Formats: sequence, structure tokens, C-alpha cells
Amino acid sequence: MKSHLDPDYITKADWEQIGDLLLYLGAVPILVIGFAFSLLLARAIIPSLVDSGHLSRQIYQMRLVFYGASAVSFSLLVWVAVNLLDLVKVLENFYHRWLV
Repeated sequence: MKSHLDPDYITKADWEQIGDLLLYLGAVPILVIGFAFSLLLARAIIPSLVDSGHLSRQIYQMRLVFYGASAVSFSLLVWVAVNLLDLVKVLENFYHRWLV
């Protein structure tokens, strides 16, 4: 009698999808750090350094670049999350009760 916890055979196509899944999982922390770092620079570090006089007022306009970078990082993070929800279905091909 086969247990519900025993996985099935993993095909080559499943391995390719698992590789894509791992690639997207690796992108999540990179995108989160990129989003947080650029937003921190734009909202806290640059204004603080300009107000204290450590940086010139011209650097204050660089905030727009970091806001743009944070928007791009967040957009990519949402795109990766949506693709992860689709790719995680590959686990059902060989491990039928992966969620439980």
C-alpha cells in the first residue's frame, strides 16, 4: 500500500520547472533588499545628510532615481510573486499533498 507522503517519479520537465522555481525563489530576497535599500536612501539617508550639511543640495534631486529604482524593484517583486504562485503547482506533479 502506497503512502500519501511518498513522492512520485520526477520527470525531466518537472526538474526544469523546479529549476525555474528555485531561480524565482532566489530572486525574491535580492529584489526585497533592492527595494528596501533604494527606498531607505530616498526617504531617510539622503534627506538626513542634506539637512545636516554633509551633502550638497544638488544631491537631493538624486532621490528621484532611488524612488524609480524602488518602484522597479517592487514591480519586479510582484511579477516574481505571481510567477511563483504559478510555478509552485509543479510540486503537485510528484508530491500530491505538498500543502498539508
